[in-house]
Amino acid sequence: MTENKPTPAKSSLRLTRRDFLKIAGLGAALSGVPRLIRRESGLALSGANASVLTTCGECPAACGLIVKTVEGRPFQIEGNPSHPVNRGSLCPRSQAALQGLDNLERICRPLRQPVRGSGRFEALDWNAALQAVKNAMQEYRPSQVAFLLGLFPDHLFDFTRLLAGAMGGACVLRCSLAAEFEGRLALMDACQRLFGASKIPHFDLENAGVIFSFGANLTESWLSPGVNARRRGGYLVQFEPRRSLTAASADEWISIRPGSEAVLAQALGRLAAARQGDLPPAFASVDLDRAAQLSGLPLSEMERQAGIFANASHKLALPGGVSLGSANGVLAAEAILSLNILADNLGKPGGLHFLPDSPVYPQYNNRPSSLEEVNALVERMRAGQVKALFLHGVNPLKDLPRQLGFAQALEQVEQVILFAPCLDETAALADVVLPAPTPLESWGYQRAGAASDRMALSALQPVVAPLDGARSPVDVLLTAAQMLGGGLAARLPFRDEVDFLRQSVAVLGDQGGIYQASGMPSFWAHWLEYGGWWKQQAELLPPVPQISWERPLQAVEMQPAVEGELRLMPFLDMGEDSGENTWVEIHPSTAQRLGLGQGEQVKVVSPHGEIQAVVSLDPGVQPELIAVPLGRGANPLDLLGAERSEAGGLAFMETCVRVAPSR
Repeated sequence: MTENKPTPAKSSLRLTRRDFLKIAGLGAALSGVPRLIRRESGLALSGANASVLTTCGECPAACGLIVKTVEGRPFQIEGNPSHPVNRGSLCPRSQAALQGLDNLERICRPLRQPVRGSGRFEALDWNAALQAVKNAMQEYRPSQVAFLLGLFPDHLFDFTRLLAGAMGGACVLRCSLAAEFEGRLALMDACQRLFGASKIPHFDLENAGVIFSFGANLTESWLSPGVNARRRGGYLVQFEPRRSLTAASADEWISIRPGSEAVLAQALGRLAAARQGDLPPAFASVDLDRAAQLSGLPLSEMERQAGIFANASHKLALPGGVSLGSANGVLAAEAILSLNILADNLGKPGGLHFLPDSPVYPQYNNRPSSLEEVNALVERMRAGQVKALFLHGVNPLKDLPRQLGFAQALEQVEQVILFAPCLDETAALADVVLPAPTPLESWGYQRAGAASDRMALSALQPVVAPLDGARSPVDVLLTAAQMLGGGLAARLPFRDEVDFLRQSVAVLGDQGGIYQASGMPSFWAHWLEYGGWWKQQAELLPPVPQISWERPLQAVEMQPAVEGELRLMPFLDMGEDSGENTWVEIHPSTAQRLGLGQGEQVKVVSPHGEIQAVVSLDPGVQPELIAVPLGRGANPLDLLGAERSEAGGLAFMETCVRVAPSR
């Protein structure tokens, strides 16, 4: 694998996960780190063979699992058919969740790195590790302490918010690379403008007759892959500049130019409304010729597609991440969501809906932190205003654009404490790494997002005893708070993580769920038996439009690439990070113009960085586009700048690059 050459002063920052683990994680260079030892007892399973109901932790969608065990060992994962999120369906990531349990790269004892970036760790006992956490919480003012978390699990986020409040106002952010590539922030802000609610809608894929998807990767990673698998026989038209797995499996794949999704949606809206004899003034102003020019779709084809949409009885339009990954992402989401208003599908079968708020800590919504908020944290770190940083469920050295300068800002933080089951790129710059259990070894809960058709909270419970040495971040933080005592401990009246969970979900007892319970012991037994709590019936809410069709729609166009440059499309790859060379998908005609051949080593250069890749000729990408996967060697995020959408999310489709032979 070829990567950018690091400067001598920053060489430790450019380690790949594979190289770092070879140097620091499991090799002989890391003295004092014991081999893996798993307890096979200690979990109260009913009998030698059991089925444990829990929640998938491979993404934040909260799909329900049934994990079958034999003599305390899990051997099979199935979807929970009673669970309101996935109803028995699973995506490939869920099915592979067992692999994380016996990953040979796991750590089983707290580690301290005396010299950051050295790759040489010292084993700690848990007493010393807890003291380090306590000191980091005690030595600094609340404003000097920050927590950066992923989107899973929700109970850790809720507890950390309670802890931060009890401390007096520590910063708590949560972010996810997948959420950026799904365009969640742009989607939520568009819903705020259109419907007065900052939520991700529930898209009723099961009952839709025709689905117009503008870059929503239904079979891959969009919002809830397990739910997307439940799509019945709806006619799927995929508008996308690259032939993704979803495009390949769609009834029709319409290849369009990158960045044209919004203007195409507006044009389709005008044509469909005209066919139905009710053309609002807002759509009457849409320039069809301009839409054809920008999208590369002839007017005749747009008219054919508009006819499909207009004549369908249950039609649905989806704004996928590709369409929202521009600086105008919120406007693009509005344009595509507006097709649902025109289709009059709000609150109807096969249409667009909203979910009621969860009664468990409703003040902590599921909105991810924006790149703007993360950047503000980075600026505070760089200025020395953050003295202690706790991380869990995130790998910012890999999942944030290098232009953000997270690694350099981390040098100004005095204490960096990472909770993780395995060493990763961020561990290279941590002072202390604390082994955390995997989701299948954990207690917790996850709020059902818009994938569910009813209010639901999905339970996590261990299907196997945690790896020896691994401890829950909630238990670690709670124990440290109890060690500090005083008002902090008094404001967190929980004995341990399970007690926190029991007290938190107690509010569900009178909400009219699928089971009745007299008292907390009975409720908790049902909670574990069912794998969570949810309402008996669907309770979706119809969105109420807050807009007027009297004013012309705002034109939404992406800044064109200059001559000689190609639009960069980074994309999430569903495969495992194999450490192989990165490939770059290039249209054969583009490769011929550039003098490039299949398998040739090339350099991809942007104003912000450079990566090495191997050419993969692919007629499924637009000629003015190159597509590069994430998680396959060189990181295409290194090519991105600081461009953001109006919602503050990552505008990952705004970067243009040059491609040339490496020779």
